[in-house]
Amino acid sequence: MTDFKTCNMCGETKLKTDFSKRSDRPNGLQSRCCVCKRVENKAWREKNPDHNKKRMKVWREKNLDYQKKWVENNFELNAAMAGKSNAIKRTPDCIPDDFDLHATVPIYAERIRLTQETGVVHHVDHIIPLADGGKHEASNLQVLTAEENYTKEHNRRKEA
Repeated sequence: MTDFKTCNMCGETKLKTDFSKRSDRPNGLQSRCCVCKRVENKAWREKNPDHNKKRMKVWREKNLDYQKKWVENNFELNAAMAGKSNAIKRTPDCIPDDFDLHATVPIYAERIRLTQETGVVHHVDHIIPLADGGKHEASNLQVLTAEENYTKEHNRRKEA
């Protein structure tokens, strides 16, 4: 059995692993290689933009309840994910290579707990600010009241 196949689109002979599976074909593989199929799919999507918009709208409507339930059941994890995303927006290289999202979840859970119990808004703050080279990781995070956090930022801006 040969490990090679020729793509019907580009004409190149490639490894069979470069072709997606397709059960209704005699050899069980697509006739086009993955690269050519990706190019073909992109061109079709560009020619038919409304098709994808309609499909995504249906998907969002169908999965909205699931998404809401997931956020309700994973509130602290969702907060940690949002914190990571916000940090990246502010400083793209602030996430260390060995970043552990789950290590930050307890810090965000503590922020939520303190805010709910005291009625005072709390923030997760970077001990060493991202602007000063700090990283978004559990060892560099602390929970402060919003007032303390705003004062800290205000004082830092005054010194600059």
